[in-house]
Amino acid sequence: FRQYTLHVKDLRTGATLPDRIEKTSSVTWAGDNTTIFYVVEDQAKRPYRFYRHALGGTDDALVYEEKDELYRIFADRSRSRAYIFLTSASATTSEVRYLDAAKPGAEPKLILPREGEHEYYVDHRGNEFYIRTNSGALNYRIVTAPVSDPQKKNWHELIAHRSDVMLEDIDLFGNHLVIHERQDGLPKLHVLELRNMKEHVVDFPEPVYSVYSDRNEVF
Repeated sequence: FRQYTLHVKDLRTGATLPDRIEKTSSVTWAGDNTTIFYVVEDQAKRPYRFYRHALGGTDDALVYEEKDELYRIFADRSRSRAYIFLTSASATTSEVRYLDAAKPGAEPKLILPREGEHEYYVDHRGNEFYIRTNSGALNYRIVTAPVSDPQKKNWHELIAHRSDVMLEDIDLFGNHLVIHERQDGLPKLHVLELRNMKEHVVDFPEPVYSVYSDRNEVF
C-alpha cells in the first residue's frame, strides 16, 4: 500500500532517534538541522497536511491543511537550500507557498493565489524566484520574480512561450538554468548560462531517443 513511516537517524552515532511519524509523503529539513517539515496523507492517501516537527518533540504544529479534495500537497527545499516550498496541485491548477529555511517558525507566504487552469512551479536563485507558468502560455513560459515581492505584477519574462516547444520542467543551478523542452516529439535539454545569457542545446546523435534528469542536490 506504500504507506511510509518517517524515522530519523543520527549519522554521527548510527543511533535511530525516537522520533517516528506515520503516513508521511514528502519530508524536508529546515536550515537549523533540528526542524523537519513533513506532509501526511488522509484515509484516501491524499497528501493534505503540512506539519513542523522539532527533533525530540511530540507536539507538532500544523502549518497548513489543504481542504479541497481535488488538491494534493508536496513539500521540498530549493536546491539553493534557502527556501522551503509547499505546492498544492490538482490536475489543472497549482499554488505555491514559501518560507525561509533559516526561519522555520515563520508562516509560509503565498507566491500567487490559485486560479482555475493556471499551473505554476517555483525554484530559487539569489534574490529571485524562477517560475514555470502556463499563464498566457499553453506550452509554458519562464519568468523571474523578486523574492521580496513575487506577485504577478513583478514578473519578468525570461523564456517566452513558443507554440512549437513545450517547456516541461526546469533545473536551476547557481550559474545555469537547464530547461527540459519537447519539440517534434523529442525531448531537448536547453542550457542557459545565467551570468552572460549564453545558451546551447545538448546534442544527441540518435534520431530517436529519451533523456531525463535525475536528482541532483548540488547547487
